[in-house]
Amino acid sequence: MELRFKQSSYKNEWVTQVSCRFSNSTQAEYLDSVKTKTVDNKITCAHPYSLFAMDMSAVIKKHWHVVSTDPAFRGLLDQPPQIVFKRPPNQKNMLVRADCPTHHLLHLHFGPT
Repeated sequence: MELRFKQSSYKNEWVTQVSCRFSNSTQAEYLDSVKTKTVDNKITCAHPYSLFAMDMSAVIKKHWHVVSTDPAFRGLLDQPPQIVFKRPPNQKNMLVRADCPTHHLLHLHFGPT
């Protein structure tokens, strides 16, 4: 197999490196299904971006020990919530689109093209 790769203009260093990496393993190890990651039960809080929201994230992280020691939240919240921010609107979102007639309306006025 190595000879085929070398004949196909692969570099000798690369072929040797890969053959050493895979020589000590069996084919079954690579054909097994890929293990999926476990899903965290992490809560995500989405907020519009603002300086207040940035401060809120820091306050939650700073005082998380208070929430984590509360018996009411012990089973519900194992980790602090992930704070994510919505993108604020920009000029592209604010500009009004041109009022162009659709293809259907052009077809009604001018006949089939």
